[in-house]
Amino acid sequence: MRFTLSYLMLALMVLPAFAGNDKNYTYLALGDSVPFGLNATLLPPYTDQIPSPAAFIGYPEVIAAAEKLAQSKKEVNASCPGETSGSFLKTSAPDNGCNSPHFESTTTIPPFKSSIGLHTAYAGAQMEFAESELKSNKHINMVTLSIGANDGILVLPALQQCGTNSGCAEG
Repeated sequence: MRFTLSYLMLALMVLPAFAGNDKNYTYLALGDSVPFGLNATLLPPYTDQIPSPAAFIGYPEVIAAAEKLAQSKKEVNASCPGETSGSFLKTSAPDNGCNSPHFESTTTIPPFKSSIGLHTAYAGAQMEFAESELKSNKHINMVTLSIGANDGILVLPALQQCGTNSGCAEG
């Protein structure tokens, strides 16, 4: 309930950005699993069926539906579950499942981008895709970026190994 309420509040804050605009607007959503709409119960080990990207609904789809952007192809969601700030810029950087495998319980899940797919397919880093979109489409008037949680997830095991040794985490 709290998660749904957060999405609703975010959608209500963003909607005024579209109000009064002509038909020449586009929304570019970037980031990680939050804008993608990742629902872990749709993935192994909770199910044997592999979902399609359309099964995941993030706040960009909520906003697009409220503003009827999806029907007019005005919303582009390039987010990727597991994306880190590093992999956002370069696909070879460590991530938590966007471009490289990750682990859920005892199951290895292949890279999200190549196994399940994304709302918007593209090759290369998300930043490269965003730059290309912004250069080629002068009608984009809103870009959202949600990134950073996976950076913390990657660092957490190393920090836990440090225990109470504060000098350990500094290197």
